[in-house]
Amino acid sequence: MPQTSTPIPVRTPLRSALLLAAGFAGLTFLLHFASSLWGSHLGYGFFRDELYFLVCGHHLAWGYVDQPPLVALQARLAETLFGLSPTGIRIFSFLAGGVTVGLTGLLAWQLGGRGSAQILAMAGVLAAPVFLGTANYLSMNSWEPCLWMGALLVVLRVAEGSAGSRAWLFFGLLAGLGIENKHSTVFFLVALLVGLMLTPQRRILWTKGCAVGVAVLLAIALPNLLWQWVHHFPTYELLRGVARSDKNTKLPPPK
Repeated sequence: MPQTSTPIPVRTPLRSALLLAAGFAGLTFLLHFASSLWGSHLGYGFFRDELYFLVCGHHLAWGYVDQPPLVALQARLAETLFGLSPTGIRIFSFLAGGVTVGLTGLLAWQLGGRGSAQILAMAGVLAAPVFLGTANYLSMNSWEPCLWMGALLVVLRVAEGSAGSRAWLFFGLLAGLGIENKHSTVFFLVALLVGLMLTPQRRILWTKGCAVGVAVLLAIALPNLLWQWVHHFPTYELLRGVARSDKNTKLPPPK
C-alpha cells in the first residue's frame, strides 16, 4: 500500500503576519489608553516611581544611581509632547505594550507558526498580567521586552538566512538601547550567546556582520558605562546594599 507523506504547512505570508501583528499592537495600545483614562476618572493618579522618573527627566544625564538614562529621557519626552498627566506620561509605555504583543506574533510566525498560532501567542501575551502591569505606567520594564524580542527576531532571521549581514546593525541598535534602558539586558545577551554556542547556529557569530553589530552595541552602551566608571559604579553599590538588606524576600530554589 503506497505511503502518503503529510504535507508541511506553508507559513503565512510575511505581509499577512505583519498585518496581524499590527492589528493586535493597535488593539493593545487602545486598551491601555482607555484603561488609563478610566483609572484617572476613578481618581487614580501617578505611581510613586513615575514621579521619580519625571524628576530625573528634568535632570538628564548618561546615568543615574538606580537606572540607565533612557527612562528619564522617555519621561521628559512624554511630558513635553503629551503633558503632565498620568495618561500623558504613559503614552510611550502603552506603545511599548502594543509593540510587545506585535513582536510576539512575529516571533511566532518566524518560528513557523501560521495565523492561528500568531493569534494565540499574541492573545496570551495581551492577557498576561505581568505585561498588562508593566505597560500601563511609566517604567523601564515597558520597553525591556520589546528590545529583547526585537533583537531576538533579528538573530532568528539571520540564522535562517532571510536577513543579510546588515541586519546585525539593527541587532546592535536594539541591544545597545536595551542596555541603556535597563542593565538586565546583559543577562539576556549572555543567555542568547550561550544558546547560540550550544547549537550549529554558532556559525553566525563568526561573521563580519556580527562583529559590526557587537561594535554598534558597545558604542551605544558606552556612555552609561563611562558614567558608571566615573562615578565609581553607584548602581553596583546600590544593588550590593539591597542584597544585604531585607528589602527583597529571599526564597530558596523550589524542591
